[in-house]
Amino acid sequence: MSEQLKTVSAMNKLYIGNLPFEADEATVRQLFAEQNLTVADISVKRGGYAFVDFPDQSAADRAIDKLHGYPYCGLPLIVEPSFANKKM
Repeated sequence: MSEQLKTVSAMNKLYIGNLPFEADEATVRQLFAEQNLTVADISVKRGGYAFVDFPDQSAADRAIDKLHGYPYCGLPLIVEPSFANKKM
């Protein structure tokens, strides 16, 4: 794991919902790049959602501001902080 990813805190991780079921990491990465948003890591899950890590809190806040409610493939994106419990 890179040092950059190790320093990402839980506050920098966002849940992205209402993605198309066929969305993959490249699709999600392109969506964020089109909005000039830098991401540290992307984990796309089956069922139309993903978790995205950002390098810092301000980048995560910008992503929420730009993409929450953004129409993508006919649905408004859900972009919010991830509060999932981590398994150790």
